[in-house]
Amino acid sequence: MSELGDALETAEKEAMTGDVIKSAEMVNKSFTIHDAEEVTSKVEREGKDGVKRLEENKSWKATITIDDDERVQCWIGGYIAFKQVRYLIDHEMLPARVRLIRDSSLDGSPYKLQEGEAATGQSNGRASFNDDLKAFGLDVVYEALKAEGLDNYLTTDASNNPVLKGEIPLPDMAKITKVIRDLKVPFE
Repeated sequence: MSELGDALETAEKEAMTGDVIKSAEMVNKSFTIHDAEEVTSKVEREGKDGVKRLEENKSWKATITIDDDERVQCWIGGYIAFKQVRYLIDHEMLPARVRLIRDSSLDGSPYKLQEGEAATGQSNGRASFNDDLKAFGLDVVYEALKAEGLDNYLTTDASNNPVLKGEIPLPDMAKITKVIRDLKVPFE
C-alpha cells in the first residue's frame, strides 16, 4: 500500500476508535440519544467461503448521556439498531431514552434498541407525556388519536385523565407524538 493509502487507513482506524464508546460496552444499558451522525467505513470481513472482502459498514456516531452525566460519543451499529436510529431522526423523536440489547432470537444476535429505563431521578418520558395528555383533556386527546387510528393505546387513570397504556411500537409512538405535538401540548 502507498504512503497515502497507509495514512488514510490509519486516520480511518483512529476515527472509528478514539474516545467513542463501542456498542458492545453499552449492551443492556439505558442512555439518552441526543443526536447522531451517520458514518460509513470499510471493514474487511471473511465470507463463508474463506475469502476476505472489503465491505461498507454504516454506523451512527451518537451523542448520548448516561444517567444525565456529561455528553459522550457512542457507536450505534447493526442492521436493526441502525434503522431504528434513522427512524428516530426522520421522525424528530430525539432526544430519546433507549436501551441497547443483543437479540439472540435473531441470526447473528443483532443490536436492537428498546425503550430505556429512566435516568436516575427522572421518568422515562411516559409519565411527563401523560401529564401533557392530562393538560389537554380526555375528549380532545381521544378524538385526535381516534382520527389517526391510535385510540387503542389510550386509557384513563383513576381521575379519568387520559394516559397511554401498554407497550407501544416505535412507529405508533412516533405517530402519537406527532398528534400530540400538533395539538400544541407543552413538552418539557
